[in-house]
Amino acid sequence: MQNQGAQGGRGPLVLVADDSPTLLQVVSGVLEQGGYRVITATDGVNCVQAFYANRPDLLITDISMPKLSGYLVCRLLKDDWTAANVPVLMLTGRDASADRFWALESGAEAFVTKDFGPDELLDTATRLVVGREPDYLSPDVGPVTLTESDVLSRVCETLDRKLFESTLVKQIGEVGARMTDFGDTVDAVLSIVGNVLDYQVGCVALAEEGLFALRPVGSVCRQRLLDVVAQMRDEMPPEMHPAVPPEPRLVTFESAGAIVEHDSPPLETFASMPLWSAGRPFAMLGLASTQRNAFGEQDLAALRLIENTLAAVVDNARLHEQMARDAAARGG
Repeated sequence: MQNQGAQGGRGPLVLVADDSPTLLQVVSGVLEQGGYRVITATDGVNCVQAFYANRPDLLITDISMPKLSGYLVCRLLKDDWTAANVPVLMLTGRDASADRFWALESGAEAFVTKDFGPDELLDTATRLVVGREPDYLSPDVGPVTLTESDVLSRVCETLDRKLFESTLVKQIGEVGARMTDFGDTVDAVLSIVGNVLDYQVGCVALAEEGLFALRPVGSVCRQRLLDVVAQMRDEMPPEMHPAVPPEPRLVTFESAGAIVEHDSPPLETFASMPLWSAGRPFAMLGLASTQRNAFGEQDLAALRLIENTLAAVVDNARLHEQMARDAAARGG
C-alpha cells in the first residue's frame, strides 16, 4: 500500500485500488489536484486492508484486480455496517452493460470507464463525498489491521451468507411457482422459515382480509395462538390498522404441530416483519417462541434477506385466491 498524498492537507481521503501503476498515478494526480488526499492499493486484498486501516471517505476501485475483484471488495464492504456508508466508485476498461450492471448490483454508487476526463472524475467524487447527506456519514470507528487471512475469511463469510440467501430465496420462489392456493402457500413458506428459525407459532396476517394464518410447531394451546394475534395487531404499521376488522378470521395449519386443550408454555419472544406490495404494507409475518431472546440479530437478518421474495409469493397467492372468489361470485 502506498500513501500518495495522504500526508498534509485536510481534503477528503480517497482510496484508489488498481493493479496498473499508470492508472494509479493518473487517478491520484487528478484527485490531488482537486484537493483530495489519496492512498493506493494494487490488489483486492491490499484494498480491503487499506480501507480498514485508513477509513477513507471514498473508494475508487478497478473491477479486475489480482486476489479479489472489485465486485467482491465492494460486496464485502457493503455487508459490513461500519463500512457500508462509504461510497464506492468502480472503474472499468469498457462501457459494457454487464460491467455496469454488476458494479451497481454489488453495491457501488457510481461507475466510470477508464477513459474518463479529469472533470468527470472530480465531479463524480464531489457528488459522492461532498454532496452526501449527514445521515449517510460513516460511523466513527477506528482503524483495524487485517492480515490477508483475515480478509479471505471475511470473503468466505460473505459468500456463505449469499449462498444462504440464494437458497432461501430459491425455495420460497419455488413455492410461488408451484402453488396457487393461499393456505398451502403460507403453510409451505412458514415451513421453510421454520428450517432456519426455531419458533413455536408462525403467522402470516392479511390486513384487508382480516385473516391470521397460524402454523403451530409442537403442542400449542389456542390461547397462545390468540396471544400471537394480539401481538401482531399491536405491532402492525399504522397504515394496516384501519383495514383490520375487530373480529379477525383465524386459520390454522397443523402440518408440524397440534392445537391442544391443556395450557402450553407462554411465548417469551416475538418477532414481526411487514410485507410490502405496491408501496404499502399488505401483510405481516410473525414468529413466536417459548424461549427468551430466541431470535438474535442473525435470525432477523435472515428474515430481511427473504423479505421481498416472501412478500411477492404471499401477495400472488392472495391475489389468485381473490380472483378465484370474484370469478365464483360472477358465475353464481
